[in-house]
Amino acid sequence: MTDFIHSLQHPRVRQLAWICFSEPLIANFSGLTDDSPHKVTAPAFQLHEGRRQWLRSLDQEPGPLLDYIDEHCKSRRLGLIFESYWHFFLKEDPDTTLLAHNLPVRDEGRTLGEFDVLYHCHRRDQSIHLELAIKFFMATLSPLAPGNALSYWLGPNSRDRLDIKWARMASHQLALPHRSASRAVLSNLGINSLAQEVAIKGWLFHHASGTPLHPNIHPEHPRGFWQHRSDFLQQENRASWRYLSKPAWLGDRDDSDKLTDKYLALAAERPVMVLSDNGERRMIAPDSWPASVLGNDSD
Repeated sequence: MTDFIHSLQHPRVRQLAWICFSEPLIANFSGLTDDSPHKVTAPAFQLHEGRRQWLRSLDQEPGPLLDYIDEHCKSRRLGLIFESYWHFFLKEDPDTTLLAHNLPVRDEGRTLGEFDVLYHCHRRDQSIHLELAIKFFMATLSPLAPGNALSYWLGPNSRDRLDIKWARMASHQLALPHRSASRAVLSNLGINSLAQEVAIKGWLFHHASGTPLHPNIHPEHPRGFWQHRSDFLQQENRASWRYLSKPAWLGDRDDSDKLTDKYLALAAERPVMVLSDNGERRMIAPDSWPASVLGNDSD
């Protein structure tokens, strides 16, 4: 799968293929928390030959994808970009019909939440509630919640943590279909029964000393490493690395810049992402990380 994605020439088509067909960060959701839903799965869209042909065709003529993203996503926020690629895929794939996205549920004027995506899978003849998240986590040296291996994973610049992200999703977003105010919203779309899926994609940046992996984390999840800035400057030849700005964290070499002193200076203030000549991703963190970010507000 990885070789096929890398064979695509257009950076936005590669991005689409990675978003929809790469391995998720979490492979299954059973038993993660006491209130974890029992029937939540990760999407399992196969990169079969029909979808490969579609991606090859799009690689030759990417106009429909570029036009859709340009029209429907004016933001540079990674989460909204990530969602827009999913909307395009579900709209175009012959096995699915995109029913709605970012659909709010209100009760007496108060917004209770929104459905990230509602789609119908024709192969299963089943309507699906799909929640989406794109995350980049770095491993702390000890769990931030004792005994919880998901709590090793901390967002680079915030208190965003994998265990907290999942607990919030389980108790809020995934509980939304079961609230009485959601019934009318779903009925208006002709939805009588609903399965639930969660796609948490991104990268986990491990530490050289190793990080215990929670059994629910996908064993082949996208991964890199992080190191403190002083260690990077001592050990690495900066000429073999390129800088990725945060809006380009979903991209690759075509979206990168030469790693200059200006970008290395940023790494003294906050973690920055760099990309090697062979495609390895790494986070370069301030020497005070993670202590310097644990008091910040979550993104």
